[in-house]
Amino acid sequence: MAIPTDNEGYMRHNLISQNRNLKFIHRLSETMLWINQPLNQFFLFCSLIPPLLILIYVVTNARSVPIYDDWDTNVILAQKTIEGALTLNDLVAQHLEHRYLFDSITTVIAVKFTGWNLKLGSFLGVGLVGCNFVILINWCKRDLPSIVSAMLVPVSALLFSFRQGISWLWPLIANTYLCVFWFLVAVSVLRTGRRGWPAIVAAAFLSVCASFSMAAGLLVWPILLGALWVIGYHQWRHYVFWIFAMAATYGLYFNNFHFLPEGLNTNLAQVSYYAIGFLGGPFVWSNMQLARNVGLTGLIMLLVSVVYLLWNGRSLADIVVWLALAAFSIGSAIVVGMGRAHLPEQGPFRFLSSRYVPLSTPFWIAVIVLSLSTVAIMYEKRITQPWSMPIRFFVMSTFSTLIGLFIVASIQGSQVSPPVNVNRELCVLNYPTTRDTSCLAGLYPVPEALGDRIDMLARYHLAVFAHPSPP
Repeated sequence: MAIPTDNEGYMRHNLISQNRNLKFIHRLSETMLWINQPLNQFFLFCSLIPPLLILIYVVTNARSVPIYDDWDTNVILAQKTIEGALTLNDLVAQHLEHRYLFDSITTVIAVKFTGWNLKLGSFLGVGLVGCNFVILINWCKRDLPSIVSAMLVPVSALLFSFRQGISWLWPLIANTYLCVFWFLVAVSVLRTGRRGWPAIVAAAFLSVCASFSMAAGLLVWPILLGALWVIGYHQWRHYVFWIFAMAATYGLYFNNFHFLPEGLNTNLAQVSYYAIGFLGGPFVWSNMQLARNVGLTGLIMLLVSVVYLLWNGRSLADIVVWLALAAFSIGSAIVVGMGRAHLPEQGPFRFLSSRYVPLSTPFWIAVIVLSLSTVAIMYEKRITQPWSMPIRFFVMSTFSTLIGLFIVASIQGSQVSPPVNVNRELCVLNYPTTRDTSCLAGLYPVPEALGDRIDMLARYHLAVFAHPSPP
């Protein structure tokens, strides 16, 4: 066997680099040609409207005042950072069922370099959603080029919806956007890279990142384990590594983990009702039964679309990433239902909380993509099967109804007052002298308990005391 010389190795490396450059230039040329088409420009322009509206909303309403869980997590973390008492355990400390590693890291950085400007967390969330939008549209372009233009507006509208309400103003929710981002990147790495160890190891690392972004990230491991074979990973060594990495991550995550004293809800009916309503969240503001009807309709649409696509020649490999996307939301709905459905203090509308909408949104993106792909196949292949017309009518009539529900829910979400208004911000700023916490209702369940923490922020000149809103 001939051993390549250094010159041959250099030439081979140079050839590989040239091929990569040519592929990049080719993709860039295709993208520019696509953008130059007037219809695509129109859809692209329309898709920029939702993020622009959300940015205006954030710029107008974001304030550097901690809210809700921030007082129990990041305020304490900020104090330890300033006082030099921060430890690794503080970064991965458990909060409810989560371990917010990356939120802790960004808090530490913000405290050290910006005096903990919480407004930056809101902009980080918007930026992460923008990244998720680009990844999902790239998936559409790769798998379903015939409908990529039609997907721009609905994907943008769902990702940048006012139905998410205060999530845009609560930096802690950026963990949800980050978790989805790690998941999308992991799937992209597995399907676009060479089917080998580099891709497997990279996807495992990204799955670890998702797991320590929020508890829902733990679902990434079993979902991708189920998708590996379909994507093209057929070596048993890859599965052994993946299972070992998953077990190691779960072991680290649940080490010294404290479960809620109420335990998990194992009542199948309660969890099912909760999970189905959870899935209907992006289209409903407060009507629980309507949310369950919408969620059930989405599940039916998903099932019908998958069966139809497979029946008409699509392979499972063609749609596996969209099934993984839907599985992430469905799994999140079930896990949240098991942990929350039986807690009376959560309230009957809990599954419609704005903070859960980012977790159910991926499900609907998958449903819309697969449903539109079903309709597109009917037109492209001129399929005249007896059930084609009813399916087409079901999909299009459901879409029309969902558009109306989405508009109503978004309007309702946009009209909700932000958790921190001018008066509450002034209340926090004036507390060191007034000692009045009565005006802080809504920032924390027990406002009287915030006194020492507000004093700490004032003493160290953090958060609102460093970044008050302009008059």
